[in-house]
Amino acid sequence: LEREIVDIFRERVAEARLFPEGEPPILVRKTPGETGKFDLVSLPDGREVRAPIDVWSIGGMLEKVELHDVARADTVGMDGGIAPIAEVHTADGLVVVVRLKSAEDTAWATFAASATAGAAAEVRTEAEALNARLDGWAFQLQGPVKSRLQTKLEDLLDKPKSS
Repeated sequence: LEREIVDIFRERVAEARLFPEGEPPILVRKTPGETGKFDLVSLPDGREVRAPIDVWSIGGMLEKVELHDVARADTVGMDGGIAPIAEVHTADGLVVVVRLKSAEDTAWATFAASATAGAAAEVRTEAEALNARLDGWAFQLQGPVKSRLQTKLEDLLDKPKSS
């Protein structure tokens, strides 16, 4: 059994988005001219990022993602109707969408890949290969990957300054 689900190096990522349920969306984008550094685009006026490493970790949230368990998606309630929790867009046109279902200490995720219209043939082939391997399966996630996917905007920000 191959434990690695996806491995998208942060150096390849152009932007990453999180859509926490009932919370403001989070958008991080590669800092122009910087290797591996990301800016929090969705930074509210008057607020500061608490720790740049947390923003950086969102950019690399699909780096070396390993499963802790695997099941048919329909057997863990992941057979449709679950909104995306995350999207990662690479500079070369790969897009990976993650859906997540959490209950108590368990988090199950599904992954779907696509390629943008201008992507090279090798990127389209990569998306097809990911889908062929991952489609129909749900993967139990734990640790840092689970935590990153459950990040809320407020988790990234310093406390508001009193006026």
